[in-house]
Amino acid sequence: MDAISTIKYVLYEKYKLSQIKTAWIGGSGTFSMDTIGIGFPEALSCAGPNTVTLKLKDVETPFGKVPVVKLIDVKGFPVLRIPYHGWRLPEATIENTLATFWFLYQFDVKQVVVDASVGGLKAKPWDYVIPSDVLLHPIAKEKVANLARELGKDPWVRMYKPFCPRITQTLADQSFRLKREGTEEPTHPIGEIITSGTTITTPLSVFETATEIAYYRNTVPDAVVVNQSTGQEAAAARILGMCIGFLNPVANYAEGLENGAWMPGGMLQFYKDVAMPTGVITYRVLTDIVNQPRDCQCAAISSDADLAEITHPII
Repeated sequence: MDAISTIKYVLYEKYKLSQIKTAWIGGSGTFSMDTIGIGFPEALSCAGPNTVTLKLKDVETPFGKVPVVKLIDVKGFPVLRIPYHGWRLPEATIENTLATFWFLYQFDVKQVVVDASVGGLKAKPWDYVIPSDVLLHPIAKEKVANLARELGKDPWVRMYKPFCPRITQTLADQSFRLKREGTEEPTHPIGEIITSGTTITTPLSVFETATEIAYYRNTVPDAVVVNQSTGQEAAAARILGMCIGFLNPVANYAEGLENGAWMPGGMLQFYKDVAMPTGVITYRVLTDIVNQPRDCQCAAISSDADLAEITHPII
């Protein structure tokens, strides 16, 4: 039995369902637990016992393998957990994003929560950013269109308000909650919670130069952070009619800022420290939205530019 059939079998046997409404994509915010720790949500005290129902490795898709897929239980509802964006290290490509979202589409996923650490343009290390818009580079746009073609979807979608206001509000609420409570472990305290602004997605390759960072700061007035994954994930979600929201812990100052200080205290230490608070926030968000009505406009915006008649003419 292949991975999709296995999950569908367990899904029906345990929940009497054929759809998984919600997905949780872990990124570098929870990287250390997923890769060198015991894993999320296994490490989270707030998740409770027996959260992981099923764990599969090397799940095949038309765009390559998704390294790890977990079926987890959140308040009696099934959730798909994909660690670390579905990237296959040491070389991460946009095809990994296409594989992840192709897989989610097989279960008719409607909402996705993502964590991913970022570089700060106007935010500092240990701030948490919940962006309201994204600048997406052309390579990612071209690549994500391949996902639409594979699934018979139209890539001509609007990217107005790419992040779901319902999910982003919940991310903000739970971020402020954890900041008030303090983290579960004696890690660095959470900094400022920034609930708007543009995240700049650059190509998935070498990091940005100081000149690039200066350009973004000077040309995009509300640019707050820089990343290499958010844009293609937001575009894939919009093409497939999914709501999506991002939680971005700031790992470092972007290149050229603060006299070249990049990762205060060391990169690995930051990832070890930030994983638990990031996981707590995102898991709590899941508990809030897992059975929440989809009363946002994301699906309507996704289907608003219906150009099927002119993009697929009968000749």
